[in-house]
Amino acid sequence: MVEISNEEYKLAKEAHVSNCTGGRTLEIALVCHSIILSHFIWYRLVDAKKIKPDSFFPQFAIYVIPLLSYMTWASNYIYYIPMLGLIFHQVVKRPQNLKRPQKEEAQKPYLTVYRAGLMIMTCAAILAVDFQFFPRRFAKVETFGTSLMDMGVGSFVFSSGVVSSRSYMNNKQPSLLKSFRSGFVILLLGFARFFLTKSVDYQEHHSEYGLHWNFFFTLGFLPPVMTLLGFLRKQMPFAVLAIIVIVIYQVMLNLGLQDWVMNAPRTGLISANKEGICSFFGYLSIFLFGLQTGEFIFQNKSIQLPNTSPMSSETSIAFSGGILFLVYNIWIYLFPKYDVSRGMANLPYVLWVVASNLILIFDLIAIEKNAIKFVKSAPPLLVAINNNGLFTFLLANILTGLINLSMRTLYMNTWSSILVNAVDLKAELAHQTEKFNKTRASSGKQSAAKRPEQKRTVWAKQNKGIEARNAKDKQIEEVQSDVLAKSREQLEKKAKIYEAMRSGQYKEEYDDDDEKAPLIDFDRKYFQERQLEEIREETERKLKKRRQEKEAADDPWVEYEDEFGRTRTVRQSQLPNMTVQEEENREDMMLRPDYEMGDGLASRAHIKHYDADKEIRTKGVGFYRFSKDEEEREEQLAKLNKLRDETENARKSAISAAAKRQQMMAKNAEKIRARRAALQARKQHPLKHDKIPSTIHMPDVNEESVASFLQSVRKQVE
Repeated sequence: MVEISNEEYKLAKEAHVSNCTGGRTLEIALVCHSIILSHFIWYRLVDAKKIKPDSFFPQFAIYVIPLLSYMTWASNYIYYIPMLGLIFHQVVKRPQNLKRPQKEEAQKPYLTVYRAGLMIMTCAAILAVDFQFFPRRFAKVETFGTSLMDMGVGSFVFSSGVVSSRSYMNNKQPSLLKSFRSGFVILLLGFARFFLTKSVDYQEHHSEYGLHWNFFFTLGFLPPVMTLLGFLRKQMPFAVLAIIVIVIYQVMLNLGLQDWVMNAPRTGLISANKEGICSFFGYLSIFLFGLQTGEFIFQNKSIQLPNTSPMSSETSIAFSGGILFLVYNIWIYLFPKYDVSRGMANLPYVLWVVASNLILIFDLIAIEKNAIKFVKSAPPLLVAINNNGLFTFLLANILTGLINLSMRTLYMNTWSSILVNAVDLKAELAHQTEKFNKTRASSGKQSAAKRPEQKRTVWAKQNKGIEARNAKDKQIEEVQSDVLAKSREQLEKKAKIYEAMRSGQYKEEYDDDDEKAPLIDFDRKYFQERQLEEIREETERKLKKRRQEKEAADDPWVEYEDEFGRTRTVRQSQLPNMTVQEEENREDMMLRPDYEMGDGLASRAHIKHYDADKEIRTKGVGFYRFSKDEEEREEQLAKLNKLRDETENARKSAISAAAKRQQMMAKNAEKIRARRAALQARKQHPLKHDKIPSTIHMPDVNEESVASFLQSVRKQVE
C-alpha cells in the first residue's frame, strides 16, 4: 500500500465517487428484484422445515449476503438471477398438506419485504461505495444517468410515502404540530451530520446536495410541507398533485433552472445548496406518489377507467407502474437532452423511480399469491428492519463514518472489503433483531395493526376526569351474556328464513294479531310489484282506446273545401274554426291587398334608363379617367382636391349648423316644458297661483302653436 497523507487520501476518496456515469436500468432492476428470489427461497425452506423461522443466521445468509454479493463482486453475474429462481423452484417443492388460514391476516408481508429489502440495499451501498470492489456504475451519478444508489435514494422516499399514507386513512389529516415535530427531529439529525463531517474533516461530495445540505434535510422538510398541502387532498388525489408538482418543476428546469443548477457559482447560501433545494420538489413528487400507492394498499382504493369496472388494488398498482414506465421510455426517446438526473430529481428520474417501485411491489404481491400462497408473516429480521427504518438508516451512516475514519477502505483488497461489509451489516441487523425480539417477548404476540404503545409525551396529557368518564362509558356499553345468546338465536333464525327465501321455499307466516312476519322476500315483492305495474299499464291502454273510440263516435269525420278548392277531412267539431280562417283570409279583409299591374304601367315597360347601357367605369369618382398628358393630369388632380376640400367644408358647416339647431331646439323645449308645468300647477291650485309675477308671461300653449314655433326656429337657424 502506498503511504499518502490524510489530505491526499481525502481527495482520492472524493475523486473515487465523482464523475460517475451510471449503468443500465435492466441491471439495476435485477438487483432490486433479487430480494424476490431471496424471499421465495426463505419461504420454501421454512415450509419444507429445513430451517427455523426465528433463526438469525439463515435469514442473514438468505436475505443479506446475496444482495451484498449482487452489488459487489457478483455484479457481472446478475443476469443469472431468474435462472437461479427457476432451478430452486424445481428442486425444493412446496409441501401439499398446508392449510389455508381461516381469515386474512392484517399484516402485509410483501410490504415488509419490500421496505426491508430496500433498507438493506441502501445500508450496504452507503458503505460499499467507499471500497474498490463496488462497481462504479452503481455509484451515484454526477449529472445525468441511472445508477443503483440513485434508485435507492428515490426508493427510500417512495417507501416513506407508502407507510405515511396510513395517517390519511378515513379522510384524516395529520396535525401540523405533529408533522413539524417529526420533521424537526430529522432536521436535527441533518444539522448533527453537517457539524460532525465538518469537525472531523470527512470527505464530501458537494455536487450531490450542495455545501451544507444533506439527505436528512430533504427528509425533514417533507412532513410539514405535505401537511401544508393537505388541504388540496379533498380537491384532487395525491397522484394528480404529484403530477402537477413535477410538471411545473420540469418546465422551470427547461426554462433555465437546469443551467443555473449545473453551472451557477456557489456565491450565496441558496446557490451553495442549489442541488438540495431544487431536488426537493422532485422528492416531494415521489413522496406524493408513495402516498397514492399507500392508499391502494391500505384503503383498497383502485383505478376505474371509463366504461369499465373498478380495478383491484394489485391491478391498479401494476397498471400505474406500466403507464409510468411507458411514459418514461417515451420521454427518454423524445428528449434525450433531459435525461435522468438524481441531482436535480427531474421528471424522468421521478418516473423511473416510481415505475420501478410499483413494479417491484406488484411482483412481490404476485409471488406471495401464487408461488407462496399461505404466507402469514414476514421473517423477523425484515420485520425488525421495517419497524425501525429511520434508526437503521442512521446507524448505518454512523458505522460507515466510523469505518472510514478507522481504516483506509479505498486500498483494501476484495476479500477484506467483503468481510468488513458483511460484519458491518451483521452488527446493524443483529442489533435490530435483538431489539425486536425483546419487544415481542415483553409485549406478547402483536399484530401489524397494533404496535407496542410508546411512552407518552408532554403533549399527550389527559384531561381531568377522563378516566372516570371512560370507565362509565365502558360500563354502559357492556352487554349481558343472556342478551348475546338471545341475539345469536334471533340471527340464526333469520339466517334460516333468508336461506329459505333464497331457495324459493319461504312462505309468509302470520302471528296471532293477523299481521305479517317482519321479514320480506324482496325477490317475490319485486315480481309482484312488476305484475301489478303491467296490469295497471294494460288497464290504462284499454281505457285510452275506449275513450278515443267514444270521441270518434261523438265527433265524426267530415269533408269540406278550402279556399284553394281542395277537399279536406277534419273532425266535425273543428269545421267552424276552418270556416272562420277562410273568412279572415278574404281579399277585401286584408290590411294590404295585392293589386295587379294596370295597363298604364304595362305600356311603359319597354322604356329604358338613359344611362343603362354605359359601362360602370364611366360612373363615379372611383373610376375617374385621368389624362395621359402630365399637365392636364395635374390640373385634373388639383380640381379633384379642390372639390374634396369644398365637400369637407360643406360637411363641417352642415354638422355645425345641425349642432346649433339641436341646442336651440333643446333650449326652446326646456322653456315649453317650464310653461306647461306652470300652467298645470295653476290649474291644480288656482288659489296659490292667483298672483303671478309680472316678469313671467303665460300665454295659452297648444300643439299647433308649439309646432309653428319650432318651424320658425328651424328657418331662422337655416
